[in-house]
Amino acid sequence: MSWLQRTDEWINLTTKIGACLYTLGFDIVYAFSAQRYNTGVKTHAPLTTFDRTNTLAVLVGNTKHLWHIFASYVRHNHDTQKHPLDTYTNICIEHVVSSLVARYPNSLAYDIRYAYEVAPERLVSFQQLMTSASFAYYNPNCFLSIHPKYGPWFGLRAVITIDMEGPAETNSQPPLMNPFPELDEVLARKWEEICKSGVLSSLRSSYEQPNMETDVDAEMGNNSNERTVVVDDDDDIIKNSGWYKLVELRDLASNIQPHPYRYSMNQICYHYTKDPKYLCE
Repeated sequence: MSWLQRTDEWINLTTKIGACLYTLGFDIVYAFSAQRYNTGVKTHAPLTTFDRTNTLAVLVGNTKHLWHIFASYVRHNHDTQKHPLDTYTNICIEHVVSSLVARYPNSLAYDIRYAYEVAPERLVSFQQLMTSASFAYYNPNCFLSIHPKYGPWFGLRAVITIDMEGPAETNSQPPLMNPFPELDEVLARKWEEICKSGVLSSLRSSYEQPNMETDVDAEMGNNSNERTVVVDDDDDIIKNSGWYKLVELRDLASNIQPHPYRYSMNQICYHYTKDPKYLCE
């Protein structure tokens, strides 16, 4: 039986992609059918399907596992680009995918859409994607997506579509339910507090490329990769900063404090401020 006839080849390829990306810091690699997203999305361009009816799509992201690997990369390569995480993500994913698909007969066509892309034909609604693929539950009370294992402590970097049969619909996960419905009221109150504080308007004023749904940080309504906020090194001052209210929101949505996948303080500060000094500490 040739590889073109095997229905489980997507498992082999996804496993290889996951193993390679894990060493580079990307520990979230999740396969699903691209058609699941395309069926539900209304206002964004559909994912490439290569004229298949059940196309392999692979969601790539990270937890705190990325932090030390990425920080080390920046320090050793003296990366002074404005958005080094975007650059690092692009280099890693493109290298891994291109190397692996080249091993197949006639290679395999693929398309990678990154979370930082904002062109209409490239923009992906990652919140919709997570819901359609049953990867995480989107809670409208706090505008965060909650994963059964990682809670709200993860980031999404890209979605890859490959010219190969993907998971059959019969193998797909059912829609995820709210893991902590008892928290909805307190999360709604916290969100109202954040809105009244003016912190959202303050942070939005520092954005350069608004992208409404590219990161797990949908509570910001923009791409967290474009955020620049001045902060102080003192923990008490950091925790009194306006943007830290969004960290408190994540902590509440975690239902476990401290959550085992909660970012370190340096990663939290870099995540919300993009200040490169946190990469050197």
